[in-house]
Parts: sequence; structure tokens; C-alpha cells
Amino acid sequence: MNRHLPLLIACLIAACLPVWAVARTTPVEVLNTPMVGIDPNNSTVKAVQADPWYMNILGTPNFNVANSPTVKIDATTNTVKAAQSGTWSVGVSSMPTVSVNTHAVTQSGAWNVGITGTPSVSIANAPSVSISNTPSVSVSNSPTVKIDATTNAVDTPTKHNTVQLWATNQTIPNSSNTVSPSFSCAGYDELRFMLWSTSSAVNLMVYIRFRTPLGSFLCAKQLDWGQTGAGPTLPITCPVYGDTCQVEIYNGTGSTVVIYNASYVYLVN
Repeated sequence: MNRHLPLLIACLIAACLPVWAVARTTPVEVLNTPMVGIDPNNSTVKAVQADPWYMNILGTPNFNVANSPTVKIDATTNTVKAAQSGTWSVGVSSMPTVSVNTHAVTQSGAWNVGITGTPSVSIANAPSVSISNTPSVSVSNSPTVKIDATTNAVDTPTKHNTVQLWATNQTIPNSSNTVSPSFSCAGYDELRFMLWSTSSAVNLMVYIRFRTPLGSFLCAKQLDWGQTGAGPTLPITCPVYGDTCQVEIYNGTGSTVVIYNASYVYLVN
């Protein structure tokens, strides 16, 4: 009986194996054969594993993985190389913090920068502006500028002034004179005198003098009132020969002469 026990157990195991195990086409080798005995309580086969089982699969099995990815083997490194088959969609749940230290950023096109509010711009040094061509400048409410046709220069408006020669009437006895206070004529080109007297007799002499660089006065023009035939009012025109001028009148008529304080000089450029 004991001699046929292993064969009987093998037949029982074969009868109990499922259909997929019997129909298996790949041989399986089981090492470390387990111990098999009959349970005396219920007369069933009882297998006890004493050590780990080691199963060798003889031949190459076929595996089918659903939705299997495409895996490539790199021919150079003989390693698995995974390739992206589509566009990756990456979601960022919160605003990341980006820190740039020494990385250079190259601008490929025009940047559109939105600035909220008015920024404050400070220039450390005074900028230097160079204009290569002659710009066209338009000034609103611009003044009228005249060009002198002779000198081709800007023609300034006429400058003029009036000076009263004496504050009061001047009484001149015979063989005496009167001299007007000195007045400034700097910046003017011409002096136009208008003298008024009680006499227009001969030997009523008029002298127009200008201060020299040495400080003294030098006569630039003289005339005899009586010989002009002008009457009681005598107009005289004289160019400007200095910055300061004065008028002297000498009475040699033989009688007293009065020069009125209405006498004046008109300065014009």
C-alpha cells in the first residue's frame, strides 16, 4: 500500500487541478517538492510546504498588457528610451516664485509693459542730446523778428529816449555861458537837439561835447545860432561819439539871452 501511495496522490492532484492549469502550454518546473500526506480526520490530501517554492518557467511566455506604452531601446546605450507621444499639459496651482541672479535674458521681440500709475524717473547724470539734422521748430505765440536787408542780421526795434537839458530857464549875461548837466547816450546812434531861446542873434554859440576816454569833454559840433536863420528854436542833429554828452551855450550877442527849460535832446538808434 505504501509503495503505491505517491502515485495515488499524484492522480488525485491531477484530478483536482483547474482546466487552465491542465491546458497550460508552458511547462513549469517545481523545485523543492513539498511534502504531501493524508489528513486522518477527514481523509483528504494535505500538502505541507517546508521551504519556499522556486518555479522555473520553461520557454518564453506571452504577456499582453492593456494600454501598454511605447518603449524604445537606445541602440547606443542599450537602455530604455521613453518618447513623449503628445503635448504635456502642466497645471500650476499657485503663483511660483522666480529668482533671477546672473542669467541673461534675450529679448526676441517688442515687449509690451503695462505701468499702473505715473512712475518716477531719476537720471543720475545730465544727459547729452545730439541732433544729427536740423529740426523744424514751431513756437506758438512767437514774436515777430525782422531781418535787416543790408546786414542780413536781426533788426531790433527802434530804441529811443528823451532828456530835458535844464530843469529851469537859463539866463546868460553877455560874454557868459551855461552848460547843461551831463547825460548818458550809451547805446544810441544819434542825438537830435531842440533848443529854444529869447534870441537868435549872431554870436550866440552852441557847442556839443562828448566825454573822452581821459575824462575830459571834447567838442564834436559847434555852430552860430544867428547864422542858421532858424529863429528862436534851433534843431541840431549830431552823431554819438561817446557814452556821455553835454551842451554849452556862449552868449556873445551884447545883451542878455534866456534859454528856456523846454529845450531837450532826443536820443535814437
